[in-house]
Amino acid sequence: MMIQPNPTTEAIPDARQLQLRLVSLEFEVQETRKELANILADAGVRVEPLSRVAEPFSLIQVTERMRQFTQALTSAKLTVEVTTDPEFGDQKVHFTADQTGSVADTVRLDERWHREMIPIAGPYRQFFTFCAVPSV
Repeated sequence: MMIQPNPTTEAIPDARQLQLRLVSLEFEVQETRKELANILADAGVRVEPLSRVAEPFSLIQVTERMRQFTQALTSAKLTVEVTTDPEFGDQKVHFTADQTGSVADTVRLDERWHREMIPIAGPYRQFFTFCAVPSV
Protein backbone atom coordinates (compact mmCIF):
# COMPACT_ATOMS: atom_id res chain seq x y z
CA MET A 1 0.00 0.00 0.00
CA MET A 2 1.42 3.37 -1.01
CA ILE A 3 0.87 6.49 1.14
CA GLN A 4 -0.42 9.38 -0.89
CA PRO A 5 0.26 12.98 0.17
CA ASN A 6 -2.74 15.09 1.12
CA PRO A 7 -3.72 17.53 -1.59
CA THR A 8 -2.98 21.13 -0.66
CA THR A 9 -5.88 23.45 -0.12
CA GLU A 10 -4.01 26.56 -1.13
CA ALA A 11 -2.00 27.19 -4.23
CA ILE A 12 1.77 27.22 -4.00
CA PRO A 13 2.95 30.72 -4.89
CA ASP A 14 4.86 31.11 -8.10
CA ALA A 15 8.22 32.84 -8.38
CA ARG A 16 6.66 36.24 -9.18
CA GLN A 17 4.42 36.10 -6.08
CA LEU A 18 7.39 35.12 -3.91
CA GLN A 19 9.43 37.99 -5.34
CA LEU A 20 6.66 40.50 -4.58
CA ARG A 21 6.33 39.16 -1.04
CA LEU A 22 10.08 39.45 -0.53
CA VAL A 23 10.05 43.08 -1.69
CA SER A 24 7.13 43.77 0.63
CA LEU A 25 8.96 42.22 3.61
CA GLU A 26 12.16 44.15 2.84
CA PHE A 27 10.13 47.38 2.80
CA GLU A 28 8.54 46.48 6.15
CA VAL A 29 11.99 45.83 7.64
CA GLN A 30 13.30 49.19 6.38
CA GLU A 31 10.28 51.01 7.80
CA THR A 32 10.61 49.22 11.15
CA ARG A 33 14.32 50.15 11.30
CA LYS A 34 13.44 53.80 10.62
CA GLU A 35 10.80 53.76 13.37
CA LEU A 36 13.25 52.18 15.81
CA ALA A 37 15.96 54.70 14.89
CA ASN A 38 13.50 57.56 15.53
CA ILE A 39 12.47 56.10 18.89
CA LEU A 40 16.10 55.67 19.95
CA ALA A 41 17.02 59.16 18.70
CA ASP A 42 14.12 60.67 20.66
CA ALA A 43 15.41 58.85 23.74
CA GLY A 44 18.92 60.20 23.14
CA VAL A 45 20.40 56.78 22.37
CA ARG A 46 23.14 56.66 19.75
CA VAL A 47 23.49 53.33 17.99
CA GLU A 48 26.57 52.40 16.00
CA PRO A 49 27.02 49.26 13.95
CA LEU A 50 28.95 46.63 15.89
CA SER A 51 31.43 46.27 13.04
CA ARG A 52 32.51 49.90 13.55
CA VAL A 53 32.56 49.68 17.33
CA ALA A 54 34.19 46.33 17.98
CA GLU A 55 36.71 45.26 15.42
CA PRO A 56 38.06 42.08 17.04
CA PHE A 57 41.81 42.76 16.70
CA SER A 58 41.50 46.30 18.06
CA LEU A 59 39.35 45.09 20.93
CA ILE A 60 41.98 42.51 21.89
CA GLN A 61 44.67 45.21 21.91
CA VAL A 62 42.53 47.55 24.02
CA THR A 63 41.72 44.71 26.43
CA GLU A 64 45.42 44.15 27.06
CA ARG A 65 46.00 47.88 27.60
CA MET A 66 43.04 47.93 30.01
CA ARG A 67 44.49 44.98 31.94
CA GLN A 68 47.87 46.70 32.22
CA PHE A 69 46.22 49.97 33.28
CA THR A 70 44.09 48.23 35.92
CA GLN A 71 47.02 46.25 37.30
CA ALA A 72 49.10 49.44 37.55
CA LEU A 73 46.36 51.12 39.62
CA THR A 74 46.34 48.54 42.36
CA SER A 75 48.61 45.98 43.97
CA ALA A 76 45.53 43.89 44.76
CA LYS A 77 44.79 40.50 43.24
CA LEU A 78 43.18 41.18 39.86
CA THR A 79 40.68 38.86 38.20
CA VAL A 80 39.76 39.30 34.55
CA GLU A 81 36.81 37.47 33.06
CA VAL A 82 34.38 37.78 30.19
CA THR A 83 30.81 38.02 31.46
CA THR A 84 27.55 37.71 29.57
CA ASP A 85 24.43 39.62 30.53
CA PRO A 86 21.77 36.90 30.89
CA GLU A 87 18.96 39.20 29.79
CA PHE A 88 20.52 40.85 26.73
CA GLY A 89 23.44 38.57 25.86
CA ASP A 90 25.91 41.47 25.91
CA GLN A 91 29.46 40.43 26.66
CA LYS A 92 31.84 42.54 28.75
CA VAL A 93 35.39 42.20 30.00
CA HIS A 94 35.05 42.46 33.77
CA PHE A 95 37.96 43.37 36.06
CA THR A 96 37.69 42.62 39.78
CA ALA A 97 40.28 43.87 42.27
CA ASP A 98 40.33 42.35 45.76
CA GLN A 99 41.33 45.61 47.40
CA THR A 100 42.94 45.88 50.82
CA GLY A 101 42.47 49.02 52.86
CA SER A 102 39.48 51.04 53.90
CA VAL A 103 36.15 51.27 52.17
CA ALA A 104 37.02 54.88 51.29
CA ASP A 105 40.21 53.66 49.54
CA THR A 106 38.16 51.14 47.60
CA VAL A 107 35.64 53.78 46.52
CA ARG A 108 38.48 56.11 45.42
CA LEU A 109 40.03 53.30 43.37
CA ASP A 110 36.70 52.54 41.71
CA GLU A 111 36.11 56.21 40.87
CA ARG A 112 39.66 56.62 39.56
CA TRP A 113 39.38 53.54 37.33
CA HIS A 114 36.13 54.76 35.78
CA ARG A 115 37.52 58.24 35.21
CA GLU A 116 40.92 57.25 33.81
CA MET A 117 39.83 54.32 31.65
CA ILE A 118 37.98 56.51 29.15
CA PRO A 119 41.01 57.69 27.14
CA ILE A 120 42.53 54.20 27.22
CA ALA A 121 39.45 52.29 26.09
CA GLY A 122 38.17 55.03 23.76
CA PRO A 123 35.22 53.87 21.68
CA TYR A 124 35.43 50.42 23.30
CA ARG A 125 34.70 51.66 26.83
CA GLN A 126 31.24 50.08 26.91
CA PHE A 127 32.91 46.65 26.77
CA PHE A 128 34.68 47.03 30.14
CA THR A 129 33.47 46.93 33.73
CA PHE A 130 35.31 47.17 37.03
CA CYS A 131 34.59 46.31 40.63
CA ALA A 132 36.89 46.98 43.55
CA VAL A 133 35.96 44.60 46.33
CA PRO A 134 37.20 45.46 49.83
CA SER A 135 38.87 42.52 51.53
CA VAL A 136 37.47 41.78 54.98
